[in-house]
Amino acid sequence: MFIKAHEGAGKLAEAEDFIKKRLANEPDASALLYAYGYCLYLLDRSSESETYLGKAVLADSGNSLALNALGALLARGKRVAEAVNYVKRAITINPGELSYYQNLRIIYSDMGEPERFVAEYRESLGESATSLKTAGYGKTVAAELRQKGFKLYSEQKPTEAVEMFSRMLVVYREIKHTPGIVAALFSLGLLYEEMGDSKLAEKHYRELLEINPNHIQAREKVRSLD
Repeated sequence: MFIKAHEGAGKLAEAEDFIKKRLANEPDASALLYAYGYCLYLLDRSSESETYLGKAVLADSGNSLALNALGALLARGKRVAEAVNYVKRAITINPGELSYYQNLRIIYSDMGEPERFVAEYRESLGESATSLKTAGYGKTVAAELRQKGFKLYSEQKPTEAVEMFSRMLVVYREIKHTPGIVAALFSLGLLYEEMGDSKLAEKHYRELLEINPNHIQAREKVRSLD
């Protein structure tokens, strides 16, 4: 948060100076080494960043933030095999951190192999539908489908948008993520309603209400369609 706040304020140089002074007193502190390396990464000083992120991992092999940052840095330098290895190590250590999965998905996409991420999701799903790892993969897959759905909707392609949101719903059901299921059902209801299919719209709203009877908007939609 400290680094991001300074980045947003255009004051990364100040952050760098502050962390550098702290490091002078705590040269082996993994958290400080990571913070300094990440700051250098944002400043596009890749070689120095790799040095400090590497030191952070050596100081604490369980520093998942440093491992993920190293993955992003190496991917920037087209060292994709190493990048994937570091990000997957980060996921193993902290499988509940969604940003690691997002980073991995981006790396695969940049490699021209986006299907690898979906394949790994399927593999994880086969092992356990309720693990943090499966949820991380699934939520990332669903988020991408959601973005594609909104893009298609903005391009006035409602049928294609429905396909994306339907696929998103399947993923959320697979990982048993109730908030995602509710959001997907409501989005599909809105789309079908806009397309003039009131029966399918009402079906999705009612299915949503079976899960969350207190969903005010869905209740109002059903009442208006009756």
